[in-house]
Amino acid sequence: MSKSVVEIVTPYYCQIALRLCSQARRLCEARECSKRAEICQFVSTLCKEKGFNICTNESKICEKVASLCKEAKPGSDECLEADKLCTEAKRLCPRNYDIHGG
Repeated sequence: MSKSVVEIVTPYYCQIALRLCSQARRLCEARECSKRAEICQFVSTLCKEKGFNICTNESKICEKVASLCKEAKPGSDECLEADKLCTEAKRLCPRNYDIHGG
């Protein structure tokens, strides 16, 4: 039985989302809130495609981060709240953890 295109590319969505999330966090440190908002909004669409409950929850958090960052001034309460939410989304992400043998 053949796989659908979505089944084939979905694992790559996770890889791209994690890289973009890292970039968004760096933009926050550089005080580029509006650019961070754009990336977080896109990441939320990638997470939503996975279809797992935990990924759907993560997607909603990323959307909220994007909303907070869109008009936020660097260092504002909105940015601080967005940082907390971003950390929560990162914690939820099942692909965010690496296991290294020793």
